[in-house]
Parts: sequence; C-alpha cells; structure tokens
Amino acid sequence: GAYLVSSEKTNRLWLLDLEEMRPLLSVETGRRPFPPAVTPDGRLAFVPNYDSGSVTVVDLRQRRVQATIPVGERPSGGAVLAGGGLYAVAVRGENRVALIDTARLEVVRSWETGIGQSPFSVVPTPDGRLAFVNNTASHDVSVVAMPEERVVARVAVGEIPIVMAVHPSGETLWVSSEGSHTLSVIRIPELGPGPLESVPVDVQRYRPSRGSREAEREMSETCEREVVQLHQFFEQWLTGRTERSEAVLDRLASALAEDFEIVSPSGTRSDRTRLLRTLGAAHGSHRSQGLRIWVENVRGRALADGLYLATYEEWQQVGEQAPRGRLSTAVFQRAPDAPGGVRWLHVHETWLGR
Repeated sequence: GAYLVSSEKTNRLWLLDLEEMRPLLSVETGRRPFPPAVTPDGRLAFVPNYDSGSVTVVDLRQRRVQATIPVGERPSGGAVLAGGGLYAVAVRGENRVALIDTARLEVVRSWETGIGQSPFSVVPTPDGRLAFVNNTASHDVSVVAMPEERVVARVAVGEIPIVMAVHPSGETLWVSSEGSHTLSVIRIPELGPGPLESVPVDVQRYRPSRGSREAEREMSETCEREVVQLHQFFEQWLTGRTERSEAVLDRLASALAEDFEIVSPSGTRSDRTRLLRTLGAAHGSHRSQGLRIWVENVRGRALADGLYLATYEEWQQVGEQAPRGRLSTAVFQRAPDAPGGVRWLHVHETWLGR
C-alpha cells in the first residue's frame, strides 16, 4: 500500500501512501539517489547514491537511516535477490556488481568476470534462477546464473541499453536501448535443476518505424540546450555569481568525456584536465569589470547512433568593450548519466570577424 520514490536532485527518499498519495516518510540519502529496492518483508530499502559512491539503507519500520555502505564509483540500479539475503547493485564506474548482505549490511563480494562496460542495473527473474545486468557502454546484457553467481551468457542488444524489465509472465526480458531507439525482447529459457554452464538465448529486436525522426530532433534539441546551459555556467563561474566549490565545478567535469579536447581560436589544444584546472583557477576573475557570455544560432544534427554535432556562435563582452565572437563546432555523445543527457567529446573554435 505504499510507493517509494528517490528524489535525485534533493537527495531524499520518499515513502508515499498509495491511496491518499501523501508522504509517510522522507529521509536524507547520499548525493543523487537512484531507484530503491526493498527486501521481501518490506522492512529495508536500499538506495544507490550515484554521486556519493554508496548505498543508503533505510529501515522503513523504524523510519530512519540504518546504514550507509560504500560500494564504489557511480552505483546505479540494484535489486534484492531471491530469498532477500543479498542486495546486488551495479557499480557503473568500476564495471562490476557489488553484493551486500542484507543482514550484516556490508559488501561481501562482487561480480566482475563477464560483466560488461558501464553496467547500469540488475534485474532478477521471478524464480531467482537468473539475474540480468545491462551494460550501457558494451551494449549487451550479462546473464548471471544463480545461485552459482556465474555469468553464463552475454546477449548483444541495441546501443545504450538503459532500462530492463521482466515480463509479468516471467517468459521474456524486455530491454530498451536509448542510443539506437530499439527494443530487444529476450526469451528466458525454461531451466532444469542443477548448475548452469550456459543458457540458450533468443532475441527479437524492434525498431520503431515512427518516431525516430522525433527522437533525433529531441536529441538535437538536447545538444542545443546543453550548449546554452553550459555557457551560462561559464558566465556565472567567471563572474563569481556562483559559489566556488568542487561540487559546482563537477557540473562541467561530469559533462566532459575523459578524452575530451578543445582547440581554441589561436590553435591551442587543451585536454579535459587542463581545461578543468584553468577554469577552476579563474573563478571570479571577471567579478570587477563584468562579463557577459551568450550563444546564438545553435544548430544540432545527428552524425550516427548516439553521436551528434552542434555548431554555434559564442559571444563574450568584457565590461564596456565591444563583444567578440567565435564560431564553435562541438561533437556530443548521448550519455544518460551526464547532467544534460549528452557528453562533450570535442570542440573546435574559430574567431568570427569583428
């Protein structure tokens, strides 16, 4: 009779009464909590905190936080496994799944062998014989045999498989891939007794004949919005209108790919580390004389599945000086974990004529 909601921006877990839709409980979690999972008896909720690298355990009967468990970099989706003795959470930044003992409330082991790149969530079958892990960077699903805890298959699906669900019948696993705009339906085989060495897989993939253009347009708009918002951030940071803290600068760090590079109008190349260091030291550098930064004529288009190109004019005006503009070309990759939904891969800038 109740519903759990993680509030990603306010770092809280809410318990809502389903009939009256009123809050029964609100507790503070770690930073950027992802969807919770509950033990079969309804007593404990496990909440992965994506930015804190931890799992918050909430006692729903006592209505309090019982424990905070460090698990690793960027824990995302998790599930309580059959029997309720283990909570499995995908540790996205470390390409593994951490297992927490629900009685001892500590990490007891991990699944690493056979887990793909950037795992996002864990979904078990109703009978508990299998568990599935969607790997968003290797674009496949790891099939884990239980209770052996062994990966017995890797099933290729679409690009960036982001959400999974077992059909209520228990016969199929449905996987939506936001990078390729496809739905994969995997038939779950009937399993006999005894340990599993492998499982047969039967995959059907569906690509919508309608809506793909709308999806591409939506992503182009996402890139355009990211360009505008990030340059607003630059203005606020350089003028000191936003606080100087690692948490604020993380907005930029989270938006840049590890191998990001920018080429300035003068031909200087800067990687991600250099850009972050330079910007960090420049906080409030234009507080006294004032600075305006704005963008115009933003245009985005798709290059390939998950890759997008944006061109735009960036204009800067220092104090009362005449504005000066540059023409920029930026390449983005779809990234659901980035603040704006895309990650910057490369930027090349050229001066505009005065």
